[in-house]
Amino acid sequence: MADAVLSPEEFDLLAAELALGVIEGEDRVRALRLQLADRSFRTAVAAWQERLAPMLAEIPSAAPGTGVWPRIEQMLAPVASGGVLRKLRAWRAGAVAASAAAALFAVLLLTRPAPEPIRPAEAAVAQLLDQSGAALLVARYDQASGTLRVRAVRLPESQRVPELWVVPAGGAPQSLGLINRTGVSNVAAEPAVRALLQDGAVIAVTLEPADGLPHQAPSGAILGSAPLSTL
Repeated sequence: MADAVLSPEEFDLLAAELALGVIEGEDRVRALRLQLADRSFRTAVAAWQERLAPMLAEIPSAAPGTGVWPRIEQMLAPVASGGVLRKLRAWRAGAVAASAAAALFAVLLLTRPAPEPIRPAEAAVAQLLDQSGAALLVARYDQASGTLRVRAVRLPESQRVPELWVVPAGGAPQSLGLINRTGVSNVAAEPAVRALLQDGAVIAVTLEPADGLPHQAPSGAILGSAPLSTL
């Protein structure tokens, strides 16, 4: 069965566990297989190893009292062969290291700052209708790029060309530029105009002469208008 897709948090946690050496069995096999196949996972494991190296060096060794392990070996001596005792000594060393690693891992999880939430870029939309309520166009403003994406739905035929305007509250209309009569237009708002494209600002469309751009004010009737609404 294929491995389940890991979330970013699970991906990072698995890399940290592999770097610390605190996973075993199928989980370790899965992590090692991922390390071989996925360059980004190898990078994450290496980053954790580099981050942990100075911390591990500062952790003092923690061992049980001097009499504990000899007593355990004496208790096992009647039934244990030399090979078993060697395994016991190896397990003793591994247990100490694993305990220190687990303690360090717990500290890291508690002290690591929470990742910043990924916030989608804000956008605002306006649907412009004519006097009969039929759609003229739909405009979507991407605040991150300062671009208006305008899809014409039904603009009237004319020798003049459609021009888009923003009307700030209590202010005069500012031209956003010409748009296509059909299809999609991408309008890059000038820096001075971007500040006007706020939630509630009115977007309007008129028919204007093709020359003399940018126009200082609309000369034709407003075909339709609608306020921008932030998503």
